[in-house]
Amino acid sequence: MRKLTRKNLTIVLILIIGFALTACSIVRHNSRDESKSKVVNQTLTNRKFKSLRVRTQSSAVAVKAGKEFAVIYHGEENLKPEVDRDKDSLSIEQKPKRFHKNDSEQTIVVTVPEKLTLVKIDAQDGAVLINDLSAKSLAVGSEDSKITVNNLTTTSGTKLRTEDGNIVVKNSHFTGYQINASDGRIEIAGKGISGDFYRKRILSKNVLNARSETGSIIVK
Repeated sequence: MRKLTRKNLTIVLILIIGFALTACSIVRHNSRDESKSKVVNQTLTNRKFKSLRVRTQSSAVAVKAGKEFAVIYHGEENLKPEVDRDKDSLSIEQKPKRFHKNDSEQTIVVTVPEKLTLVKIDAQDGAVLINDLSAKSLAVGSEDSKITVNNLTTTSGTKLRTEDGNIVVKNSHFTGYQINASDGRIEIAGKGISGDFYRKRILSKNVLNARSETGSIIVK
């Protein structure tokens, strides 16, 4: 009788453990499903602005010329940035999400039809593209992604910074250059520059100030 009781007790314990493991598996599965956010493609604003500030955690950012003002976001809905307009200044901020696994790419595309006074972008983990933009000044910073600038017109200088990415500037006019590539190559107008820095007319008004810690800087 004692042997039978022990045998039954063992069977009961095995069943309890099995049910517990199954329940934990269901909870984890449901938690994963709930954590997944749907992907959206949404226009955040069409309001006019004179200056632009963008701060992102994981989104790629593109600022380009177009027929009308627009900010369009593509990516997970729960990573959608906040947009705020104060007078003539537009602010776009993507706040970090704790314990969130990012399974898809996000992009923020800003379209502007006219010259801006200031464009400042801080992209922590996303590439930045500037295309056909006219602004008084431009400042772009990125932790570890590429910065690409095409057909830029500025009058008071441009600052580009990336810790671990390349910087490529094409078809843009500057009056001076201050360029540092600590562990990468420098190329100006198709000509390789020896050393890790290049300087020319650094006290002039519209200077390209570019710096990359481990990437290359190419100005075409």
